[in-house]
Amino acid sequence: MAETQVCNWLCDVEPVVRRAENLKNIIFPDIEEKTVGLVSIDLLTHIETCVDIGCGRGAVGRVLRELGNENKIIGVDINYPYEDNNAYRDYTNSFQGDIQDQKIIEKIQEIKPDLLIGVGLPLHVNRFIADHIDDYGIKSGGKLVLATEYNLEEYRSQGMKVFCGDAFIDRRILVYEQI
Repeated sequence: MAETQVCNWLCDVEPVVRRAENLKNIIFPDIEEKTVGLVSIDLLTHIETCVDIGCGRGAVGRVLRELGNENKIIGVDINYPYEDNNAYRDYTNSFQGDIQDQKIIEKIQEIKPDLLIGVGLPLHVNRFIADHIDDYGIKSGGKLVLATEYNLEEYRSQGMKVFCGDAFIDRRILVYEQI
């Protein structure tokens, strides 16, 4: 059965400025509240190396810079680059690639991220990342954060935390902390 993605607050179809504003003022604070600080604005501000999965037009990078993060922010998107977009200036590096491809996984391993973040990814991509989390080389103490409208409750049994948000829709936030 073909997967359909509901276009809502998660989809990267609205202008990057509006999407970044929603992330900064509504979604990231909601994530901080729902995860009881496990994923805080302070963490996002000071994370040393972040890989934005499905970076789209660059809203996550823009928000991290607006929050004061001056460290490495790397974007990867299967459709990169988007036309008529200069938001990639907020990224240390951006590249085209499928997060499920072994070469891209190896590239991320070399980066050794402290944070792997995906906002609004298709269900099969969320599941692939959660199923292969140990393959991405997240540093000890680093985190995976997936903000999605899909139910990922089955990953609780794998030591991941799933929180429900309430801004716009009943959003799910999957968080995994690397030991």
